[in-house]
Amino acid sequence: MTGQLDVRPFVPDDSTRIEAIRRDALRSAGATYGDALDPVDPDDLLGDYIDSDGAFLVGTLDGSVVATAAFRPAGEFERAVFDEVDAATAELKWMHVDPAHHRRGFASAMLEKLESLAVDRGFDSFVLHTSEDQTAAQGFYERHGFELVTRTAETIGDASFEALHYRRELSG
Repeated sequence: MTGQLDVRPFVPDDSTRIEAIRRDALRSAGATYGDALDPVDPDDLLGDYIDSDGAFLVGTLDGSVVATAAFRPAGEFERAVFDEVDAATAELKWMHVDPAHHRRGFASAMLEKLESLAVDRGFDSFVLHTSEDQTAAQGFYERHGFELVTRTAETIGDASFEALHYRRELSG
């Protein structure tokens, strides 16, 4: 392996691999709701992210997808959770790295690329949600300047958990 992460836009053929990365990353992080998530539908990803002026990226290592990251315009849920959500606020989603490739800077590289795209598309802030179980994610976001805004009780499937909601202004 060369160790060089290449970042490119998602294509529908990536769906099976990104679903496996999401599942494995959430299990590795101890997220209690990971198995309750709906299967990946490539048409939903295209509509929710790419067609909505967002982005869905994959990171590849020697041709194999090892990381995912996406953003989309903030929606109704974000408006209910955060103050001052407007058309220039994007929701950061799908920040996952295959656990076999953790601690190599891939998540930072994906975040940097997403931020650049978001600024180019007129967004000025990111909001995101993670769970209390995902302490490594919390540390990652805090190291990258995200501030914890609030916590809420959430349920996905049979799993109940505390969600942590973060925000960061983007630099352009």
